[in-house]
Order: sequence, then C-alpha cells, then structure tokens
Amino acid sequence: MAAYSGKISIGNYSVLLVLVQRLLWPLVFLGETFDRYQRAMASTKRVMDLLDTPIEITTGDISLVVEQVQGEVEFKNVTFAYRNSATIIKDLSLHIPAGKTIAVVGSTGSGKSTLVKLVLRYFLWRTQFKIIESLIVWAFHSKYGHYSL
Repeated sequence: MAAYSGKISIGNYSVLLVLVQRLLWPLVFLGETFDRYQRAMASTKRVMDLLDTPIEITTGDISLVVEQVQGEVEFKNVTFAYRNSATIIKDLSLHIPAGKTIAVVGSTGSGKSTLVKLVLRYFLWRTQFKIIESLIVWAFHSKYGHYSL
C-alpha cells in the first residue's frame, strides 16, 4: 500500500477513503431507489391486470331482501374439483340451521378453504347448487355481482 510504504501520508489516505465513500453511497442509494421503482412498477402492472380481468360470475334476477334472511344454509350433493385436478369435495350435503356456528376441520388439502370459497362464490359451480333460505343462490343479484354470507 502507498500509505504503508510512505508514498502517501496516512492522513491523505484517510481523506481519499472518506471521499470515495461519500461518492459511492449516493450511487448505492440511487440503485436501491431504482430497484424499488422497478418493483413498484411490476406490482402496479399486476394490480392493473387484475382490475382489468372480466368478471365471470353472473348475477341472478331476484332481489334478495336481507331483512327476510334467517341465516339457514344448506348444501346438497356438492361436488367440486379444480381444473385438471382431482375432486376436492365430493357429494357433500350439509345443513346449518340459522344462528348456529359450525367448524370445518380436516387435514391440509381436504377442501376446507375451497368450501368457504364456494360459499363466497370465488369459484363457479357447474352442476351443483347451494341453497340458502330454500332459494338457489344463483338466482340472487346484488350490487357487487355476488352474494356473500
């Protein structure tokens, strides 16, 4: 090193290091800022693509009078499978009386989350139907295009 061999003083070497650091740190921060900008742009594109996705769930023709709903939920012979996948829920029949709380338990991949997503209409049912208050849910329409419990 030049400072060790005496070609440059220790003080000059220290000043040189401080100046190099003062020059490089703003460039490092600029690179981090650019990285954050690129990530934000990628996230914005994903959000905009999601917002541009057409709604596939169609609403029905019957207005649901919320005041008349008692809360009874019934599933009859519900079967569901993801596209190109094995059946997750097969021939499920379930009756939940108004005002009652139930728990759905099972191992990972047994369909607990899928059942909730079906109730909230995140997935379309092709041949099966769901009954709430003795009416088929697909007949209802709402402001947002879906009926949720």
